[in-house]
Amino acid sequence: MSSTRLVVCGGFALGALAAPSLAFANVGAGAPPKGGFNNSLSVGLSAGEVLPRDASFWGISIAYARRLPRGWLVDASIMWDRETEKKPMAPSVVIDSYTVAGTLGYSFSDRFALSAGAGKGFASNDNPGHSMRFQSGDLSVGMIGTLSTEGFRFWDRDSISFSLSWEYNVSQREPSISMDVVFAFSY
Repeated sequence: MSSTRLVVCGGFALGALAAPSLAFANVGAGAPPKGGFNNSLSVGLSAGEVLPRDASFWGISIAYARRLPRGWLVDASIMWDRETEKKPMAPSVVIDSYTVAGTLGYSFSDRFALSAGAGKGFASNDNPGHSMRFQSGDLSVGMIGTLSTEGFRFWDRDSISFSLSWEYNVSQREPSISMDVVFAFSY
């Protein structure tokens, strides 16, 4: 197996946060299992920008991916993210949110895969008391391109992935981009 695997994941994902919110959740998928393994657990860190507003976000994700017969992949993840919107002549607005997502993909080779998926925001602190509350989130879609490496030399089951994502919040009608770093352990 080569020292680098290229994985491109296109994802439809449903974002996070309450319907009246202007915040946008990170959309992502876990790393696919390394060759020879059918499952992977991953932890990721992401950062991004909401393009039509002066807003940035960063987040953390935990994901499970499974390789199915004939090159198919499935993924389920839960994500937390924090968006900060800068306001002219006013304090910045900071919103935390949680999202669940799932993807279905196809692995064309050990280096390349394409995925689509869906998710849903389920909790946010976008309310007057700024307390975390369970609430319905926004609908979002996204595309994710990932470069996945072999990981650390002393483990044969891990990988480290770097990805670039384009996301579109359908509910808020705004695009965003993000970059992710994901550590995955295959079994």
